[in-house]
Amino acid sequence: MKKFILTTSGDITIVLNGSGASVVTKGVSSELFTEIEHKKSGKAYIFGDGKADIRLVSTSGDMYIK
Repeated sequence: MKKFILTTSGDITIVLNGSGASVVTKGVSSELFTEIEHKKSGKAYIFGDGKADIRLVSTSGDMYIK
């Protein structure tokens, strides 16, 4: 099941706590920031086993994965 997180204006922070996730981002004026090791597969950023399926959508705001 996909989990969607949407914001019009404002930053998004996701804390994985060692769990795996596949994260796809979409934004007009947004960037993804992370210090966690990950792989890129198509449009997805894969953290760990990539089990959780997360979509981050923001019109204006940065996205942080911790």
